[in-house]
Amino acid sequence: MTNNGLISREDFLKPIELKTSEEMIDGFGKVRFREMDDATEAKFEMWLRPKGKDKRTEIERRIKLVMLCVVGADDKPLLSDDDWEAIKKFPPRIRNELGYHVMLVNGFIKDIETEEYEAELLGKSNS
Repeated sequence: MTNNGLISREDFLKPIELKTSEEMIDGFGKVRFREMDDATEAKFEMWLRPKGKDKRTEIERRIKLVMLCVVGADDKPLLSDDDWEAIKKFPPRIRNELGYHVMLVNGFIKDIETEEYEAELLGKSNS
């Protein structure tokens, strides 16, 4: 910090640890999610917009993000492209819940604990 209470350049440019989150997922138990680093984000961006191909669907994007962000106790990816078909067969409620936590850990959304917000993101009905 500087003497006027603002952050210094040196402090601002210090490396920041990647955020992780462990969540209980129905049917799985505890699942660990890790925020993407620059290389992983670049890999996702390249996959997202392949040359000469159509856009990816929302389901495809969610599956890919889960594959990139679910990690083991060693913080290394737990899944690979070989797991695509197995994850694709998960019920939508599971894919949605996994995707929700991936979005939270990456800061794509804020953790707003309202029924309406969760209902929209997780595809749950309020009625």
